[in-house]
Amino acid sequence: LDYLAPSAAGQGLMSSTLRTLILDYLIPVLHVHKMYSSAFTQNLASKRVLEICGFREVGTFETVLDEGRGGGVREQWHMEWRTEWMGE
Repeated sequence: LDYLAPSAAGQGLMSSTLRTLILDYLIPVLHVHKMYSSAFTQNLASKRVLEICGFREVGTFETVLDEGRGGGVREQWHMEWRTEWMGE
């Protein structure tokens, strides 16, 4: 999951899609118990999607972007999800 058209933003589509992927496929079919993700610190909406789906912020890191993504260094949140956190 990477990008949603601006006209569809704020409708819960990404959260719903990610939650369905986790609950209906990753856990029961692939037996995933831990996942990691990241979001640029300027992108609060992406962080919120991850939080709604149970991810927690565990730190930040800097990443160097290639020229195709604007170049330079940008900070990202490091997010983690674990099955043991479900229901908390």
